[in-house]
Amino acid sequence: MTDIQRPNYFTSQFLVEEDFNDEQAYHRDMRLRHNRLLHDWGVVEGLEVSGEAGEKQIAVSEGMAIDNDGREIIVLSDSPLPNTISLDGLPPNTIIEITVIYREIKDKPYQLGNEIKYTRITERPKFVIYGGNTKQENLQDGNVEVSTDSAPTDGSVIPLARVTLDNNGNIIGEPDNSVRKLAGSKLPSLQDLDINGTISATNLNLTGNSNIDGSLTVDGNLEVKGDVIARDTEHMPGNVSLGDADNDQVTITGVIRSGHSSGALRVDDALHTTGALTVDGNVGIGTTNPRAELEVTGTVKATKFEGNASVGNAELANNSVTNAKIANDAVSAAKIQNGSVGNAELANNSVTNQKIADNAVNAAKIQNGTVGNGELANNSVTNQKIADNAVNAAKIQNGTVGNGELANNSVTNAKIADNAVNAAKIQNGTVGNAELANNSVTNQKIADNAVNAAKIQNGTVGNAELANNSVTNVKIANDAVNAAKIQNGTVGNAELANNSVTNVKIANDAVNAAKIQNGTVGNAELANNSVTNVKIANDAVNAAKIQNGTVGNAELANNSVTNQKIANNSVTNAKIANGTINLSKFDAETRSLLNDSGSIGEGSVGNAELANNSVTNAKIANNAVNAAKIQNGTVGNAELANNSVTNAKIANNSVTNAKIANNSVTNAKIANNSISMDKLDAVTRRELNNDSQFQILQTQIRNLQGRMTNLELLIGLQ
Repeated sequence: MTDIQRPNYFTSQFLVEEDFNDEQAYHRDMRLRHNRLLHDWGVVEGLEVSGEAGEKQIAVSEGMAIDNDGREIIVLSDSPLPNTISLDGLPPNTIIEITVIYREIKDKPYQLGNEIKYTRITERPKFVIYGGNTKQENLQDGNVEVSTDSAPTDGSVIPLARVTLDNNGNIIGEPDNSVRKLAGSKLPSLQDLDINGTISATNLNLTGNSNIDGSLTVDGNLEVKGDVIARDTEHMPGNVSLGDADNDQVTITGVIRSGHSSGALRVDDALHTTGALTVDGNVGIGTTNPRAELEVTGTVKATKFEGNASVGNAELANNSVTNAKIANDAVSAAKIQNGSVGNAELANNSVTNQKIADNAVNAAKIQNGTVGNGELANNSVTNQKIADNAVNAAKIQNGTVGNGELANNSVTNAKIADNAVNAAKIQNGTVGNAELANNSVTNQKIADNAVNAAKIQNGTVGNAELANNSVTNVKIANDAVNAAKIQNGTVGNAELANNSVTNVKIANDAVNAAKIQNGTVGNAELANNSVTNVKIANDAVNAAKIQNGTVGNAELANNSVTNQKIANNSVTNAKIANGTINLSKFDAETRSLLNDSGSIGEGSVGNAELANNSVTNAKIANNAVNAAKIQNGTVGNAELANNSVTNAKIANNSVTNAKIANNSVTNAKIANNSISMDKLDAVTRRELNNDSQFQILQTQIRNLQGRMTNLELLIGLQ
């Protein structure tokens, strides 16, 4: 990237995945750049390692750190990271380093076709233990790793603590948290840094030379890893600690002067010199104002005094060696005259157990009543030490006489207090019928569920002994409840199991209409031929109920197919019986060409034979009613839908002259060449004396226009 860019949004912009990623990348990169350039890597807060000596686990507290790339490593209190880190399996007698590193985990999977995408990136740290003898990954749900290397020092991992393990792999002492590096602020390299005021910093790192013209005040510890060169005068108020090891040295070239108010150089701890110690002036021990070259206030203990310094018995005045003159532990047994230490010389409580010889204390030495429980050693009072009848009730501690102390048969009835024997005192199985008084086993004495079938005498449990609702389903044996046991009217819907009422359970004629739920009797429940004419309600069979092709001649009632029931163009030449068309069916112009006395099958098909409006459209659907379902003679005009009787439904030769309304066969209804000579009766054929007359008749019929009456929809000549 040559420039810093961030997304610029506008209304109606089409956003894609890259736009959202760029938005996050901008803010994230700027934050990491800030952390990396303005801060040193290390622990910001928390992340303290704790553990107890002898254990094989440690814990890391919540907190935050920054690595060398500026990435934040955060351990939250409710993080799924383990509460404790197991050290089991690490090499014994070794020092391990506990570190934490930054880690990203793809989270919240989403199925997209055959691919799995992830809607979140989780920043969850990982703990890495350096110093193992075998590399181990994905420990403790993938949150802990063991490495055989040493921990890097470049900031890619954050050191937290150093832990020492003993020969059993257990922790020695407490984890050393001092090895951690704390994060801090960076100061850029400047030629001069002028600060007027106070610098307050948790961790101040200065690289290069720093000159301080004023005062430097350090409230905590000042650690100098190089040389400290004090040119002119170095003044350090407060405590100054030099060195941190026994072999560290402080070399002073020059003079040490004391600034103490006494004017003297004060050494509070022991002073060890490997060379000669030369003192110009008086030396005082125990005094700050010595008046001689050596003045000692207190006791002088010396292995040997030479010269005039020796003090012998002659030099000591009587009673001059007082208590204060004798050093602690200076008087040994050899210094004490035999028999000279009496009661007065013994301090209270000075004669301890170790001072008394074995068997030195006899009965005469013991004051009556002074040997109590505290003076008796455990198990020291044996049977031989106790006089006969010396142990009364007062001497026996409550609860100390157990089974072992009681002689066989020693606890008689008289020895047992009333109500003293509770359940815990009675051995299981020892109370039999003889031990129980009559009527002593009351309801309260019987534990819940203690009385089983074997305890109950046959035939003793009657109605009075049974609690209400106590006889549940599991208490009743299979087939134990017969009809005599069931009260009339008590078996309702809830008492009947699903599918329990079978065919054999239902009495003949017991199921009436009220017992059958509406809509529950389907095809499977109906027996073949069970739906008779009397079972079907009037107008109940509509077109949807009749199968296509099932209404034949037998199913149609006489005169049931009216003009409205026959579809347009349905009656073809084949449907008209020979000899059924007479002259009365032609209009006046056509009849003039023919002898008016002729007739065509008079009386075969007429409207009078069909009941008015008996076949309606709403009652019969195409292909819905088959012949087997319709009782012969039951399909009337009301049952036929409009236009439902098509050409295919009319049997050949079934439409006679009587069925055709006067003037209903117009020119448009008669197809070309559709009236042959065999369709005309004898009278009409005689009127047509030659072929030309018949051709003229055909021409006239084709020119007929517009009149269709009752049978317009019934006749379709093709």
